[in-house]
Amino acid sequence: MEGSPLVVVADDEVAIRITTCAALSREGFRVMAVSTCDEALAYLRRARDAHVLITDVITPGEVDGYELARVASREFPHLAILITSAQSQPRFGDIVLGAWFLAKPVNLDVLGPVVRECMQSTCRKT
Repeated sequence: MEGSPLVVVADDEVAIRITTCAALSREGFRVMAVSTCDEALAYLRRARDAHVLITDVITPGEVDGYELARVASREFPHLAILITSAQSQPRFGDIVLGAWFLAKPVNLDVLGPVVRECMQSTCRKT
């Protein structure tokens, strides 16, 4: 899968992280799974080869998923961003311009196509 798009998945719930990563792998993506927003940001800054960030809103760290998306969008404008949550719907201003939102539970059968569309729309904005 070398050369396949790399997706960073930040979610503190182990079962969700595992099933999300498995679904993305089946769709041909390379996946890096982390359990905190801090780990996600550190990985993005270190590796710099990610194409997509998927983050849950309520993931531990210095920042929540919304703020992680804002920071990632500023530092990595090429990065496609998908925010998820089972706890709440976003309010005006929560989601950085260009990011996508999916309510949990995410239908894993459509996750791959949604991630691809998210990537395509991000390519159009940069």
